[in-house]
Amino acid sequence: MAPIATLLFARSFLQLETDHPKLNRSFQVCILGLLLLMGANAFVETAMLMTVIDLYFLVTIGLLFYAGFHRFREKFSPARFYVAGLGIFLIGVVICLLQMMGWLPTHPLTVNAIVVAQGAEMILMSLALGGKVKLLQDDKMRAEVTAQIKGHLLRIISHDIANPLTVVKGHSRRLQKDLPANRSIESIVRGVNMIEEIMHFVRKTEALNQGMAMSMTSVSLAEVFAKLTFLFEEKARDKGIELKFSLESPDLAVHAEKVTLSHEVLGNLLSNAIKFSSPGGTVRLDARRHESDSILITVQDQGVGMSRETLSRLFDPHQNRSEPGTAGEQGIGYGMPLAKALLDAYAAMIEVDSTPVALDPERCGTIFRIFIRAAKGM
Repeated sequence: MAPIATLLFARSFLQLETDHPKLNRSFQVCILGLLLLMGANAFVETAMLMTVIDLYFLVTIGLLFYAGFHRFREKFSPARFYVAGLGIFLIGVVICLLQMMGWLPTHPLTVNAIVVAQGAEMILMSLALGGKVKLLQDDKMRAEVTAQIKGHLLRIISHDIANPLTVVKGHSRRLQKDLPANRSIESIVRGVNMIEEIMHFVRKTEALNQGMAMSMTSVSLAEVFAKLTFLFEEKARDKGIELKFSLESPDLAVHAEKVTLSHEVLGNLLSNAIKFSSPGGTVRLDARRHESDSILITVQDQGVGMSRETLSRLFDPHQNRSEPGTAGEQGIGYGMPLAKALLDAYAAMIEVDSTPVALDPERCGTIFRIFIRAAKGM
């Protein structure tokens, strides 16, 4: 039962069920195999099962270490104590076995090595649990601050933009009637319609008492990409930056909320990519199937990149601060925390890799990867 309890603890502690479904399935298979071995032990002599049991022991240890190292590489800080605890326990087991086989002398340290190792493992696992509790507390605080920020921004949009939008809407539609073939006026009307979409979402959300609840639907990425092209093509062209959009298939669709995915998430990422790129650079937006049930969306630029310090606070509403763009563009610093909060609401995951220009001028830039659920039927 001890290996099964260890696997269940590691699976929960490392958050594999939510963050790593494939690795979680490996743990489930391993637990099932151990249960079958326990059942077989009732009908087969233990000596006949020893080879299989030893092999399973090695597989279990390897799986536990792999999961710990994998989460540590993903900057899940409590994993370092988890890996250290497992390592010390394994060292204790090895010393004990070597002493029993006569390869090490009989000594209080070798005889009690496994007991000492278990004590050290308990201490390190306690530190790991303490670290995870702190992360959960920080996540809760970030969520509360993000909710306050979103509520404030929603109120500003809802009340302060409504009146001037009505004026723009009336004049633009009147001009469209007078000049039906004018492309500039058509663009203004299209922009007004997009703002109305946002306003409709804001009014729905503002009526809710707690947080931001969204109605998830199937969102066509072809429509989202067309909207983003309209919104950012001129901005990029004015700055001398080339926009390249690539959609693996026109029928790609994701499970999300259309307005926020277009404006607050991908719109924020594209806006920042343009903001921190210099003339002559290229910004790419790509979408392709990642797995049978997910889609990978990437936003990549050749801009100034981000330092490790900036990356560490990128999604933190407590610390994130707006930095001027390559042409002095200003922002409010809430875009990335808001995008992260929305992606969390979609049950999507975002990864960031960045190389600052000071470190490598030839290969500088940033790439965001969003792993998001595909719409049903994809």
